[in-house]
Amino acid sequence: MTRQTGRMLALGLALTVVAPVVMATTVLKIPLEEMARRADLVVRGTVREVQVASDAEGMPSHTVVVLDIAEVMKGQPTGPVLRLELPGGQNAVGFRTLHGMPGFQVGEEVVLLLERTPAGWIPMGLGEGKYTVRRELGDLPRVLRRVDLVRIVPDSVGRPMHLDGAALDDDLTLQELRSTVMRAKGRPAGGAQ
Repeated sequence: MTRQTGRMLALGLALTVVAPVVMATTVLKIPLEEMARRADLVVRGTVREVQVASDAEGMPSHTVVVLDIAEVMKGQPTGPVLRLELPGGQNAVGFRTLHGMPGFQVGEEVVLLLERTPAGWIPMGLGEGKYTVRRELGDLPRVLRRVDLVRIVPDSVGRPMHLDGAALDDDLTLQELRSTVMRAKGRPAGGAQ
């Protein structure tokens, strides 16, 4: 786990205990190629299951996401099914939110850039590490990243500045994303659509 992600996760978890709803999370915008280079695991798959676990009071503690892996772009998963335990969730009793943590829906096809933590796999930069695959008739598959984060980038002298609007790597073809991951690994791109 990177220090930045570890600190963000610790701060986010602390804030969920203090206030059930956190209104904003700020992350440093890391270019896709750098994220791909740093990621321990990059996979494409379909969400099979989303279950919210509860604490002793019935409040959601974490969400379990089960993903059927269709393609491994980088790293070595332990099997054809990946299980993520992400902080927060929502149930009939209430909700706990770590603002910026991506949500998942059963049947959704995703590409995840993951890092290994002591608690298991987690998307890099929270929502920055999740792309949703869209397949429309007659078009190449596209990957879209929608994040509810405040993103900052360094200006020309290294000072942080707010990033407005979508970044260039928030909407690209699946092959462009795959090629970026392969370049980051130092291998030529290829693979099935």
